[in-house]
Amino acid sequence: MPKSCVPPDEEYMTDVAAALRLPPSKTRQQLARLQSKERSVCEAIQRIIPSPERVNDARVEIVSAREILLQALLAK
Repeated sequence: MPKSCVPPDEEYMTDVAAALRLPPSKTRQQLARLQSKERSVCEAIQRIIPSPERVNDARVEIVSAREILLQALLAK
């Protein structure tokens, strides 16, 4: 890894963690606000840390799949 490439600062990581504790729609808004900080993280590190947007998208998929499953179970 290039020496000029430093990990994201603690404030950014704390902000992302706090955003991921919110409901998915609010998380999306918070992550949009954090994009300027995310862009400041070097590309090499961006490639190895999980994408907060993808994590949130996965949460939405899980909630949707759970809802479909519960509806199917209640329909029986």
